Amino acid sequence: MSVTKYHHRIPQTYIKAWCFSGDSVWFYDKETCESKVRNIGSIMGVNYFHSIKAGSIFTTDKALDMIFAPLEGLKVFYAHEDGTREELKSKEDFNRYYFDFGNWIIQDGFGIVVPRKQRNILYNKISQASDNSIEEEWSRKYENGWSDLIKEIHQMLVDIHNHKSIMLTDKAADIIMDYFVMFQWRSSHGYDEARKVFDLIMNIVPEISRMELDESVHREDKTLADELWHNYLLSTYSKFLDDYGTMKTEKEAYFKNLTFIFLFDLKERLITSDNPCFTFANRDGYKEPILVALPGLIISLARKTEETPNSYRIYKMKDEDVEYYNRVVFENGNQIISKKELGESFKKGDKIDERIY
Repeated sequence: MSVTKYHHRIPQTYIKAWCFSGDSVWFYDKETCESKVRNIGSIMGVNYFHSIKAGSIFTTDKALDMIFAPLEGLKVFYAHEDGTREELKSKEDFNRYYFDFGNWIIQDGFGIVVPRKQRNILYNKISQASDNSIEEEWSRKYENGWSDLIKEIHQMLVDIHNHKSIMLTDKAADIIMDYFVMFQWRSSHGYDEARKVFDLIMNIVPEISRMELDESVHREDKTLADELWHNYLLSTYSKFLDDYGTMKTEKEAYFKNLTFIFLFDLKERLITSDNPCFTFANRDGYKEPILVALPGLIISLARKTEETPNSYRIYKMKDEDVEYYNRVVFENGNQIISKKELGESFKKGDKIDERIY
């Protein structure tokens, strides 16, 4: 499977629903206050974000075998500062000492040190290699089928609301919860609740947050804290794609204790952002998790009741509901996506802007 180097944090198949022409959306960056038309292929992504490369903290046996394959049949020693040598006998050793490649002594099968030219070739092959299994699995398992699935579910909800004899199946509910958790963790923030715990730990050891990296696997990781968080996300994603781990446990807890509230807008006026799934304090003072699934659909979660544990609710949003949720989405995102350009009054929090509503 061919995977480009630009890995989308928010899948293109999700953003596609907001396109107003071809693959174009209105894109507003709150940091720069710039509003422009952008192609969905070039937004909300980071080069090699899901890749495992040489020197990664999180890695797998498959990744190590691929990355360090050029060293097959060669002997590698690490020259310590005290003059001693340590033979690096495993690919885990190669990975641990990768950033000290300059201190490696590489010998061929006859014990002869390889010449500089061959050494440079080996380094280039290793440094340019990347395992993209996570990106490939996201595409195969979740991204490719999202568009058709969510449109089918949306139509099902509209039919139910119109009193047609269609029910949301257990299978459909299970799949929706899978996606809910996926989007929650893949936002630009990487799941708010987990990030809060991580930041709390970093505050206890602030030197980690301030420790700048001379070299890093992913260029956007500027500090050790950045690198640790990035690798924690990759580890969490990998386990979820293999059907276990933190995200899986969270999904099962949601499914056991929570039910769906579907809010739809037939005029499709909802905006979204680089943080499409999050929890916020709603106007009633309760924590409300939401996923902006489509320009005309929000999926919310609420605690199950003992009387009707398997029930769910469907609401048709009024104009003021659309305005309310759009403002919540705007406040909780950094990069905003919409079918129409956001008006100045909306950005400032003034009255409803007719260009959106």
